[in-house]
Amino acid sequence: MPDFKEGLERIPEDKRIQVIPTGKVTPLSKRFSGSLASRGELLAFLDSDALPTPDWLRNAVVHFKDSEVAAVAGPSLTPSTDSLLEKLGGLILSSPFASGTESIRYKSHANQRLVNETPTCNLIIKKSIFLSLKDLIPNIWPGEEITLCGVLTKDFKKKILYDPSVVVYHHRRPLFMPYIKQIWNYGAVKGSLLRTNRKYVRPIFMMPSILMIGIALGFPLAFMNSLFGIIYFVALSSYAVLALLSGAVTCLKNKTLKLTPLFSFGLVVTHLCYGAAFLKGFFLKRTKHS
Repeated sequence: MPDFKEGLERIPEDKRIQVIPTGKVTPLSKRFSGSLASRGELLAFLDSDALPTPDWLRNAVVHFKDSEVAAVAGPSLTPSTDSLLEKLGGLILSSPFASGTESIRYKSHANQRLVNETPTCNLIIKKSIFLSLKDLIPNIWPGEEITLCGVLTKDFKKKILYDPSVVVYHHRRPLFMPYIKQIWNYGAVKGSLLRTNRKYVRPIFMMPSILMIGIALGFPLAFMNSLFGIIYFVALSSYAVLALLSGAVTCLKNKTLKLTPLFSFGLVVTHLCYGAAFLKGFFLKRTKHS
């Protein structure tokens, strides 16, 4: 893995890089400003706290020989220099029990595949196609990648290819409050998009909210009916066991087995926080960052 901090410090010394001040605008606005100033056929997007591997672009460019491929993406891995609590946040996101199919974004050793959505912290896209989307994507943050990728795959019928060799290293938010704040923002914007751009929101986004509603409504009902109480207890216990098993498997693979309780607790908090934020975003009008 490249030296993360050293890489960031070297960037201003490279004369090939042009810095374009934009002021306080959304990341999507910054990306459009940069794309208009660029001279190449491809645009390569990163976040300010993400660092690509040396073969990042080389591994991505080969896929554009297929005219149907509009964009190429890959995983954003947690740097080895991150703190223990930051790494735990990355581990939770990389767990299929926490993130479902989106967990491939945060770990290596996955196969190439077509995806419907990917973060813009690691995205290479054709410039002509990206500029054609300018008036079709709401200028929001976070969550701009949902509509960006939705328009690409659903409206333009183009492909987004995920290649596990197209790697960037991306800092994580540490457990608990910075991480939870990020998860809350993710949930809120996706709930808001369900109301305003429903066709781009996948059903899996709603699962944590269904879980949270089931826990909240099932608790008083469990005291009213003994049979329902048994079903509720079994379902809740099964969820807790799955969270612990997911934590044990993930922590064992990463040689941090003693952190299983903290991981499992963080996983449950992730589901509940995201679920609550999703409902808030759906029922309450979102004004921040839009």
